[in-house]
Amino acid sequence: MKIPNAIISLSGNCIKVACKLYSLTNELRTNKNGFEICVKQSTIAVSCGLSLSTVKRALNTLSENGLIVNRYRVTRDNGYQGCYHYTLAIPNKYFFMRSDILSFALSSREFKLYALMCKLRSNKTNSFYQSLNDLCALSNLSKSDLCRTINLLADKFLIAKQCKRTSFGDFTDNTYFVIGRFCGRIKQKTKRKLFEFISDIIIPQTRNFVNCFLKLFANVHIRGSG
Repeated sequence: MKIPNAIISLSGNCIKVACKLYSLTNELRTNKNGFEICVKQSTIAVSCGLSLSTVKRALNTLSENGLIVNRYRVTRDNGYQGCYHYTLAIPNKYFFMRSDILSFALSSREFKLYALMCKLRSNKTNSFYQSLNDLCALSNLSKSDLCRTINLLADKFLIAKQCKRTSFGDFTDNTYFVIGRFCGRIKQKTKRKLFEFISDIIIPQTRNFVNCFLKLFANVHIRGSG
């Protein structure tokens, strides 16, 4: 899914809520202001593993930063208010995140770092190299917290890191790989396999059935004539 670059400067909880909102967008449901979606705040809270009050604060922050252009609720005929309708800004600059990332139940710190790595990676190789000091500055984490969070993401198979050495044997900047989601595919039977299936199974069974029917008909005919 496409995520705006602007969310990287926000907290991990705001990034979670933004990912949930943008995962619901559809290119066919847009207007001149952006994407049109409709979702309950309680649904967002359950999907992101956050409290309802945290979701409300995150939505306010997204509105203040221009990612939510408009939101409103419709009052039903019975007087009850329906779920919120949101208009999300269409990002000019964006990066990609896997659509099932919310199912990993990442903490706020883990989610922010993972989003940052998705933004830094190359789309061709799904990798990037960065020093720990640079990552600390970009993620606002201490070096110990950063190393711990990287290991947690690696344990969940969301990223992988490759330690590199210089020609003198010293360690240099690591290379990080962002692991994508692998989708299975059902292979359709080719015409050759279908022909083999018909010739090896269908035709012999049909031939046996016809032979049995002819034998049965011949026996009945002989008894009737006798």
